[in-house]
Parts: sequence; structure tokens; C-alpha cells
Amino acid sequence: MSKYNVVLHSTKRVVGSSIVNAGYNFNFGNMPEGDYKMSFSLYSSVGTIALLDSTLIVAIRDLGIVSPSFSGGSDTNTPSNGYLGVVASWYAGNTGNYLYANYLSNSPIQLLTKPSSNNFSVQLLRIDGTPATITNDYVLTLYFE
Repeated sequence: MSKYNVVLHSTKRVVGSSIVNAGYNFNFGNMPEGDYKMSFSLYSSVGTIALLDSTLIVAIRDLGIVSPSFSGGSDTNTPSNGYLGVVASWYAGNTGNYLYANYLSNSPIQLLTKPSSNNFSVQLLRIDGTPATITNDYVLTLYFE
């Protein structure tokens, strides 16, 4: 099977006034049907990042994927969560911090189908699941193989 990269830049979002809940459009019809492993990398611009936002969850909503990625909890209800993985803040000297995760930082997610929605959102969440407050622009690359 072929490999595909989808590059998303936070300044090119089509929906959302904030980068922590940004909407994008992409035609996944270019990819053949089949199962895929999806991984990602994210690099942000340098700026001020609050301590609460120093480790963030990257989640994709409404991608139209079938994935066995679930959240554990206090009961047996384990809903699919859309989480791709986490990014961490790195110190860039006196200029501030930046967010970073490469494709090896998180385990790939096994997709049972190719994405079926051409309109989806990327969310940056704190570890407790609440929205982050960062304003650093980012480039998020999704790798499909």
C-alpha cells in the first residue's frame, strides 16, 4: 500500500477562531480504500506556553474513521476518543517554548478504513481534557501507511 502525508497548518484552518479547535477540509478520496496506520508530527512556533499547556493531547474529531482507540474510565463505558497522542513543550531559550512531537513520539493508530469525512477538526487539549490556551501556530503532519 502507498504512503500518504496530509500537512495541516493552523493559519490555513477554514473553521474556528482559535488554533486549539481548528477545522480543516481535505479530500480523502485520493486515497484507496483499505486499512492504514496513522501517525503524526507537530511543530509549533516559539512563544509563551503556560505550565498547564506544557503537555497537550492532539485529537481529531469528525474524521470518519473506524479506529480501536478508546478512553479508559471509572466504569466499563469506553468511548472512542479521537486522540492521536501527546505533544510536549520544549524550551527555546529566552524566546520562549515550542510544542513538538515527531512521528516516533506516539504509537501509530490502526485505522480499519480510510477517513471518510472531508471536513474535520483538530483539537489541542490539556491532559484533563479541557481546551488548551496556547496561541502558537503549528504544522501538523498526518502520516498514513
